[in-house]
Parts: sequence; C-alpha cells; structure tokens
Amino acid sequence: MSRRRNRKRTSARFVQIFTDMLKSPAWEKLSNSSRVTYIHIKSKCYSSDPTVDLTLSFNEMEKIMARKTFARSLRELEQSGFITITQRGGLFRKRNFFKLSDDWRNIKDK
Repeated sequence: MSRRRNRKRTSARFVQIFTDMLKSPAWEKLSNSSRVTYIHIKSKCYSSDPTVDLTLSFNEMEKIMARKTFARSLRELEQSGFITITQRGGLFRKRNFFKLSDDWRNIKDK
C-alpha cells in the first residue's frame, strides 16, 4: 500500500492567459498598464461563463495606477478587442461592467 503524503493545499488563485494571446499582435501592441489592467479584470472572473459581467472599480485600481492611466487602459483594451464594456459607470456611483472578448484574434498586423 502506498503512503499518502501530507501535501499542503494552497488556496492561492491564479489568472490563466493562453500562449496564443501572449504571442498575438494585439497583446504585443498593448501598453504595460493595459496588460496589468486586463490581468486584474480577468482575476475577477470566477467562472468560465462568457456572459458573466465583471467589474473593477477605479478605487480598486487606484492603489496600483493613476485614474487617468486606468481610464486610458480601459479604452485601449476595448479598442484592441480584449474587453467589451457592457455598462459605463460614473454618475450616481455606478460601476463599470465588462465582458471578456475574443475580438483580439481579428487583429493581424503588427
């Protein structure tokens, strides 16, 4: 009979980014702040369902980057096809809601 090893189970979460995304021309065009923003948005995804709305507030990202940089990163991610903004926040303390998108695959030029 084999022995069972007492392996520590970690509850550390990770963000999965596939190699085809990392090697795509769209990813290579992104600024570093946009890449950081995408990773933080994707870290909010708890299911593989693409219809789930994700949210990441300016206050959460303020610890990492300036508000203007975060806003510029969101615009860049939307233009590159990595996210789709489903609800714009702003007035009356509403939050931004995003969906992850695969439209980045359509960008072919470097």
